[in-house]
Parts: sequence; C-alpha cells; structure tokens
Amino acid sequence: AKTSAGARVHYSRAELVSAAGTAAGTTDDSTDVSKGASISVNYEITRAWGASCSAMHERREVSGAIAYSYRVNTIGCSTSFTWR
Repeated sequence: AKTSAGARVHYSRAELVSAAGTAAGTTDDSTDVSKGASISVNYEITRAWGASCSAMHERREVSGAIAYSYRVNTIGCSTSFTWR
C-alpha cells in the first residue's frame, strides 16, 4: 500500500475599479480578498484500487459599494478501480 498527502494555501487580493462613475463623479472601487487552505490524502489500497479524501476551507470578503463575504468548508472522498 502507498500513501501520499498534499496541502495547499492561497491568498488573492484584487482592486476592482468601476469604469462608470457615480452621480457625484466618484468611482465605486472595491477590494476583493480571498483566502483558503486545503489538505488531501491518497491511499493506494492495491495496484488497481485507490481511495482519496480532501478537506478545504475558503473565505472571501469584498468591500466597497457592494460589500459581501462568505465562508465555505467542503469535505470529499472518492475511490477508484482501474481494470488492467
């Protein structure tokens, strides 16, 4: 049996500039920040049969004229069989 694991972290920040101004002549600029992390484990049970699981968390925040934020957690598992 063979086992492998992986991890990932990401960070993204974007300045969103509105091409159309407001009535007062200013722009509706926003900042979009996304952060996340994930881990995964793969297990090769036999040469033809394997299983894997992963977990991920992401957080996103947008500020400006239209502000919102969200958080999400996901967990997933799968198995595969290869005919040889």
